[in-house]
Amino acid sequence: MCRRVHAERPEKLAHLERIQRALERARRFHSAVDLACRTIKEVAAETHQRWADHLNRRVGELLALVGTSIDQIRFGDDLDFSVRTATGLTLARGKADQQLSAGTRDQLYLAVRLAVSEFLSRGQTTLPILLDDVFVTSDDERARAGMRLLIESFAAQHQVILMTCHRRRFEALAEQDRALYQGRVQWLDTRSARLAGAPRAER
Repeated sequence: MCRRVHAERPEKLAHLERIQRALERARRFHSAVDLACRTIKEVAAETHQRWADHLNRRVGELLALVGTSIDQIRFGDDLDFSVRTATGLTLARGKADQQLSAGTRDQLYLAVRLAVSEFLSRGQTTLPILLDDVFVTSDDERARAGMRLLIESFAAQHQVILMTCHRRRFEALAEQDRALYQGRVQWLDTRSARLAGAPRAER
């Protein structure tokens, strides 16, 4: 019995050493994963804070330019937000979606989209901005202010494409601000282009 134990001892010691090395690798891996998780959380928190700081400042500025009834907007670390109306009422995002008028709500989300586009375009090629009838719920004065914002503040840095089914309305707005639109806005009628490109029926 003692001989067998003595004979197996080197192999068992070698096996134990392999287990210890594997255990040490597992501990190092666990430590590395723990460090990576903490680093990712810290970077995410810092990134969210930078986003929140930018959105809090810029969205408020943009809303003021279009004459909205929102007095203040506050983004948290989770990038959810609440708004304070001109009457002093504070609303979380879910309640704001329900209680704000359709025009005010659309202006709010337009301002957020524009602010996000600016943030993502820093230090590199600017992003194009594609908008689909974003002023359909706005009255003419707010639509006019919104178009002025897009033309003066964004069109110089971004390619802004606004699609609408209400061209006559925008042409009327352009008549009110001819100098603003002149040389800055190009009108494209996709319906005419589609008809022009369609094959002609044979007679």
